[in-house]
Amino acid sequence: MEMDEEFLEVNDIDWFAVGADGYVCHFATGGRGFVPRQVASSIEGWQLVCDYIYSLPICSGVIVVEESLPDFSGLAQREAYLGSFLEMASRGIFSHDVSGDGYRLIAKPELALRDDDLPERVRNHIPRIAIGSDDVLLHLMR
Repeated sequence: MEMDEEFLEVNDIDWFAVGADGYVCHFATGGRGFVPRQVASSIEGWQLVCDYIYSLPICSGVIVVEESLPDFSGLAQREAYLGSFLEMASRGIFSHDVSGDGYRLIAKPELALRDDDLPERVRNHIPRIAIGSDDVLLHLMR
């Protein structure tokens, strides 16, 4: 089954890609960010990737990209916002949030997961993007 426009607008989708440098990246759409055709074409493939990534153990320290963060009213709001991005980065994945017409790097791992660390059945459902995993702002267009 395919993700249609309504599905993508109603759901805050986490999707994954491999950057040009071979590192695994996470993208949170906030219900409005671009999702590559390879991801949107198969809910089953997307779920397989998500299940695998969410099952990975914590394996890395995390670096927060402070210049990418929005303004917060306090520490509690900051911690709530960062939670899922820190979780991804602690699994070795560069974690991005939707920003305008692209994505902004929020947290990066000290020890990064590479595409060749993934089993083939998972790797087959993860698109490659022609941008580096630690670029601060990625403009991904449909």
